[in-house]
Amino acid sequence: MVSIDDCMRLENYLRNSRGEHVAFFDIGTRAVRLLVGPKHVPVEEWRRNSFCNLGQILNLGDDLCPISQTIDLAQSRKMQELYDFMRTLKGILEDHNLADADVSAIGTAVFRWLENQPDVLEEIEREAGIRVNVLSAADEAMLTLQAIGHTYPFRHNNAYGGLSENDAILLLDQGGGSMEVSYLMTGRGQEVQTHTFDGLGTIALRQEFFDTDDMESETWVADRIAHIQEFIASKINSWEGYSEVSEMNLHAYGMGAAITNCVSGSNYSIHNQVVDCQMLLEDAGAAVAQLASMGKQLRHLGETLHERESGEYLELERLLDRVYGPPVYVRVLKKFGLSHLRICGYGLRYGAYVWQNYIGRSLADLSNCAAPA
Repeated sequence: MVSIDDCMRLENYLRNSRGEHVAFFDIGTRAVRLLVGPKHVPVEEWRRNSFCNLGQILNLGDDLCPISQTIDLAQSRKMQELYDFMRTLKGILEDHNLADADVSAIGTAVFRWLENQPDVLEEIEREAGIRVNVLSAADEAMLTLQAIGHTYPFRHNNAYGGLSENDAILLLDQGGGSMEVSYLMTGRGQEVQTHTFDGLGTIALRQEFFDTDDMESETWVADRIAHIQEFIASKINSWEGYSEVSEMNLHAYGMGAAITNCVSGSNYSIHNQVVDCQMLLEDAGAAVAQLASMGKQLRHLGETLHERESGEYLELERLLDRVYGPPVYVRVLKKFGLSHLRICGYGLRYGAYVWQNYIGRSLADLSNCAAPA
């Protein structure tokens, strides 16, 4: 259920900000979010009050059957929560005269996996009145890189020298199901190269963590953490990387809960903050130490993944994210000889916003909208 505070935040934003607005729902494996912003994209540095950004942790990927690769629409409580989130906030948007054409929705990895994708999309449209555009991994990366390119000058220290043809933006985006590593060579059009590490998203790694019949031994938590580290290493170590950018100036950006949880603040305040590998590893080590004595709580979480209320174990899930999230970023960065990255506070939904309202292209122009694999 959408909180009253979130409804009031949206009401106040629409009431107090001038001009026309557009809205973007972003539905992922882990969370659903809403971005509302001015219809005409500001070219000067975005401010804290430039947008209204709301979200809810759903863990929609937990309702994906690993055998059939479907979501049971008749039984999924998380789908009901999704409908409620979208209907409630869309109603407020309509009360403030946003036309249907100004309200868009994008879906990411969890939709790409669905064998019953058409049924799920049809049901969302019927229940919430919004058609979801399903993005390919490449288009997802491209939109995020558009947001980074647009906001690259937004440096809090004002040390902006611009991007040259020998610069490339490298994006590490850990979602719920996978980790996408993408790059965009500046000054060379909008072509994006993307490599997807399936199974290295936070929800996928959580499922891997709990995929065991032995949760009774005293060492089961430590054993599963060691297994996860080996699993991550086996996925990344065999990848050759991108040789074509080896001689370029790489500007690495990170997205995903595991990386943004390392800092605090709004999208405005965390954007472009530097996080180094040592900080990530120290944070992961601290989380491992905390989990060492939490075997009982973890066991209960593993037994109730599909039945629990959203948010019931949110803090424990965040602690787990810190265990198997940072090592994924660190191993990828080391592939490129990098020791740090910057936080991407303005990610996918901001990229969709720039794509439609600054570049002037439709989400329907993208390569994989609504087409199941």
